[in-house]
Formats: sequence, C-alpha cells, structure tokens
Amino acid sequence: MYVVQISDRNTFANKVASEQLPVRVVRTPTAIPVQQGTGVVMHPGLALDYALDFDDPNMGETTWTFREVVLTNAQGEVLLTNSLLAMLPKANVDIVHRSGSL
Repeated sequence: MYVVQISDRNTFANKVASEQLPVRVVRTPTAIPVQQGTGVVMHPGLALDYALDFDDPNMGETTWTFREVVLTNAQGEVLLTNSLLAMLPKANVDIVHRSGSL
C-alpha cells in the first residue's frame, strides 16, 4: 500500500530532528513560471528534494519526502541560507547527497 501525507516544512524538519537519521538530498536545476507584469517568465532556481527513511510502528518501513524550490536573486545567485539544507547541519543531521532520484 502506498500512502501520501502532505505536510509543511516544520513538520518534516521536526520529524528529521526526532529520528536523528541521515537525510538524502537531491539538488536539481529548475525553472519556475513567475508572473511579470501581464506575462509569465521562467525564473531559474534550484529544487531541493529531501527523503527520510524510518520505521513507523503502525506502517513499517516509511519514507517521508519534502521538496523546496529556491529561486535566484537579482544577481542570479541561489542563496541557500534559509533553506532546510542549511538548517539540517545545525540540528546535527547527516546529509547524504545523491545524484538522480531519491
């Protein structure tokens, strides 16, 4: 059985902190449609996909995933200082960087 549960960033971050397990992270360049005036432009950014694997007492092996997209600033830089990726090391969580899918 496949179950989907949607949660916010804080819920995911709290689960990561409570489990103290490594988190897999995949970084992918992306472009997001953004309204500009009366039109739409594709704004570049970076998609960050996170996955946490743990044993749930009721459901067995479970994977939680979370995605955030960080858009470039006016200088074309992607600043990750407010991202979950920047918060995880402060919570002493190991990060496993992967290429490809989670």
